[in-house]
Amino acid sequence: MVTFTKQLTPKQFNFIKSKLNKYKIQATTEHMVFAAQYLGTKIFIYKTLKILVQGKNVEKVLEYLTIKKVAKTDDQYGEVSYIGCDEVGTGDYFGGIVCVACFVPKKEEEILKRIGIVDSKKLTDNEILKISKKVAELQKTKKLHIEVGFYSVEPRKYNKLYKEYKNANIIKAVCHNKSINDVFVKLSEDKSYKIGKNVNVVLDQFVNKTKYYEYLNKVCKSEPISQIDIFETKAESKYISVALASIIARSIFIKQMEKISDDLGIKVPFGATDPKIKKIASQIGKIYLDRYVKLHFKTTNELN
Repeated sequence: MVTFTKQLTPKQFNFIKSKLNKYKIQATTEHMVFAAQYLGTKIFIYKTLKILVQGKNVEKVLEYLTIKKVAKTDDQYGEVSYIGCDEVGTGDYFGGIVCVACFVPKKEEEILKRIGIVDSKKLTDNEILKISKKVAELQKTKKLHIEVGFYSVEPRKYNKLYKEYKNANIIKAVCHNKSINDVFVKLSEDKSYKIGKNVNVVLDQFVNKTKYYEYLNKVCKSEPISQIDIFETKAESKYISVALASIIARSIFIKQMEKISDDLGIKVPFGATDPKIKKIASQIGKIYLDRYVKLHFKTTNELN
């Protein structure tokens, strides 16, 4: 679900109220002065005149209300840059998962566009490997100033965590938190960037904000919980930092899968529906299976 917030002026409030009056709904809290639903999207305005737009058609609603989404700026720190977060491997039977967080300064976005950073779903695995290698080379030669944090969980460790948490989303939340904290540490010595000021964190949303922090508060006892500024679905198609995180995560996961294939002496398929998956898993045997697959997938119970 996409979420947008903005502080309104009294004039903007009156205009929006008149535009949405026929779509008015019951306010859900005493702190609200107006609530409406339009195009399957909810609009809440609070006593502070802060507007919250939430739902599947946020962009269309903002256009209807003539609210412009302008690049954020801060008087002291300037235009906002983003740390984008994404993960891969969660839908694959073989392999673990890889979470990556990428900090991309605003000034570096153009060079990333030129070398082909787009939503990884639009790229082949060969293209992903080539682009990821190019990014690493540019970063190494100081021609690209980004920061990358990642946390990779091999199958055996994943299965141990799942046995403890009984929830794959908790594992993802923990891995993202570790990746983001890794980037935070790398940025801490650069005084030109300030988390929450000119650096915001975008997470490709897999659970809502409340659940995300609920998971982390439950299991993170000895490490800081990082603040996410934007939870947004399909964020890899909207933020280049998330697209880059997705590409790097995929390249790491591809290599993880290649290692599994080398160990087994057979190329293991991605995903969870290829008919070859059951055959290969059956040949491995249940004693050694936890080294290579996510055991909680229904495929495990279907093996001979």
